[in-house]
Amino acid sequence: MLLKLPPRLLCPTVFALGFVLTCLLTVRTAHAQGPSFDGVLLACGEEAPPTLSGRYSTGANGDMPPADKLSELGRKIFFDPGLSASGKQACASCHSPSHAYGPANALSVQKGGPTLKDTGFRNTPALRYLHAPFAFTEHHIDLLDGNGQDTGPAGGRTWDGRVNPAREQALMPLLDPKEMANKDLSEVVARLRKAPYAKEFDALLSAPGTHILDDEDGAISWLTSAIEFFEQSVEDFHPFTSKYDAYLRGRVQLSESEKRGVRLFTNKDKGNCASCHPVADISPTMPFPRFTDFEYTALGVP
Repeated sequence: MLLKLPPRLLCPTVFALGFVLTCLLTVRTAHAQGPSFDGVLLACGEEAPPTLSGRYSTGANGDMPPADKLSELGRKIFFDPGLSASGKQACASCHSPSHAYGPANALSVQKGGPTLKDTGFRNTPALRYLHAPFAFTEHHIDLLDGNGQDTGPAGGRTWDGRVNPAREQALMPLLDPKEMANKDLSEVVARLRKAPYAKEFDALLSAPGTHILDDEDGAISWLTSAIEFFEQSVEDFHPFTSKYDAYLRGRVQLSESEKRGVRLFTNKDKGNCASCHPVADISPTMPFPRFTDFEYTALGVP
């Protein structure tokens, strides 16, 4: 089964009739926060950043660490090659910020492992606009089409939905022998203790009178959670700055060619692209669309 490509990655193909080129032009506008939606409606919108309340141990001074500080710490972890066995591979090595947090090359799979010569098993997905998928389910009830049909497997992260919280996914490449290739969690924490931000990590996340880096399980939990928070950052992962986003907020107008592209994209008797890649109408409050229903569909490709 193949996952319908998420967040904006289909735009260069499916918006071909004039709409595509300008839809992807960057228009720097203020990000308008819409209401929070649950369940399937997340496929068309946004979600509040993850909350720490009731999920983790308290940090320094008995308080929860500020989300912005945890996110910034996650950024440092994301770009740190020192957490890999090779000392040369970071999360950002395969998830380049200048390529929608996807690969910076044309390789179908990326190289990794202790010597960076091992070939991975799957194509690396881009992470932009993957900030809020709903949890994986084998029986997705599609409320967007109005009839509540069971459309099969949907949601989750990775190409097959095997994990949902980003913090669980963040652990996978750290231990994958063909990626960052740490032998076990102890090795990850040992590298973390040597990181240039280790003191910051300890100060931000240790409970009074303790050192979080002495607690292997706690250190791993916070390391992956920091990455999760970074992957929720608006500017990096869901800026919604395309011309189409500005159009949805009434800030710009589409050309006649672009309007024809929208009509073709949404018309059930024509392109009908929106049946799998939902869009939205002009609204000052409705969440921005991400052009995915997060469903897994067998396309019949050999």
